Amino acid sequence: MADTSNPQPGSPRSKESIFIYVVDDEPTLLELAEYILEMEGFRFEKFEEPRKALAAFQAADPKPDLVITDYVMLGMDGLQLVGECLRAKPDLKSILVSGTVQEEVVHRSPVQVDRFLRKPYLAQEFLEAIHDVLGIKYQSGTI
Repeated sequence: MADTSNPQPGSPRSKESIFIYVVDDEPTLLELAEYILEMEGFRFEKFEEPRKALAAFQAADPKPDLVITDYVMLGMDGLQLVGECLRAKPDLKSILVSGTVQEEVVHRSPVQVDRFLRKPYLAQEFLEAIHDVLGIKYQSGTI
């Protein structure tokens, strides 16, 4: 059996070898993300509190490949969370989601994310963003 946990550079990765953190202080949106990610076969962990997500990220070995985070949360915003995670893993991929800030705010930030997704989003938009950021071919219609 081939080991897909550490693929060679440039080789395609399986969904099962990718690990994602989802951070949102809205439980309903975490449940939606959980449903979508489970249906697609991704490995993930979800957090309602950004500081708990950051502590888990810093302790994780190996570190997640992707962080999907809300922007507005208590204690730490999504850009701060991504910035701290990038210190621990400079090649981390990230998606910032928000229903309150405009994309221009994200572009002006010193912390750059790979993708911005406006709430509310469709399951297909969520999956397309994940696949695009991770460089995985996306086949619509699975959800």
